[in-house]
Amino acid sequence: MSGILTDEENAHLSVLKKNGFLIKFKKSDMKNVTKNGGIAILCGDGDVSIYDHHKAIISKRAHSIKLFGGPLLLCPSFKKYNKHAVSAILENISWGKSAKETKTFFIYFHYPCGVATLFDHSMDDVLKMAPEATKCIQDFFDPKKIITFFHVKRRNKGGKIEQNSYILK
Repeated sequence: MSGILTDEENAHLSVLKKNGFLIKFKKSDMKNVTKNGGIAILCGDGDVSIYDHHKAIISKRAHSIKLFGGPLLLCPSFKKYNKHAVSAILENISWGKSAKETKTFFIYFHYPCGVATLFDHSMDDVLKMAPEATKCIQDFFDPKKIITFFHVKRRNKGGKIEQNSYILK
């Protein structure tokens, strides 16, 4: 089945969690974090429920930018990085930031990601790009808070498909 982690990727995810690189997200982690909803940067992939997850658990006021590849587009090591596109994306985000008077950002990477796969980026590649997107947002906006997530669609030990978000450390 496509769109979910392979058994090998799922095993690697377990190691990343065990080593503290990924922290399982809990709703209580977001208590009093957002002011005016925050801005969520996520992939436009309709096969993952990141937007619904964000809206249900983090902020009902999900001010989001959804483009295929999402935060990958902000990363210089992304194979199709385009500084002109990044400039336009950041300008658009700045309009929303001003209009909604928010200073919090939520950056959502996910895997498997069709755009990452299209350009031969592995799960590790995506995880290594996360600090680049965070730095891009930090340098351009100097926000009050940035929280970077890694969202996966995986098969749990019982064999059921589930989606989980982790905070990247």
